[in-house]
Amino acid sequence: MGSKTRAKIGIVVISDERPAIHSQDEQHNRDYLYKIKQVLEARAEEAGDNLEFIVEDRIINSMGLAVAAAKRMRAEDVAGV
Repeated sequence: MGSKTRAKIGIVVISDERPAIHSQDEQHNRDYLYKIKQVLEARAEEAGDNLEFIVEDRIINSMGLAVAAAKRMRAEDVAGV
């Protein structure tokens, strides 16, 4: 029996583009990003779903970062974000 291909799901956090707000919330957003990934991985494992979660490590707060993140997700063959 062949192994089932894992579907890749991207996890991206989008922040406010205003520097003062982005800076203030950045660590909070980053902490939640990895908590969300852990919860999703646990649920997928419990359900027997063959999913892999790809995290964008940068907190997106500009169009430039959004484009770069989209290109990275595409390069990693992510099925959805």
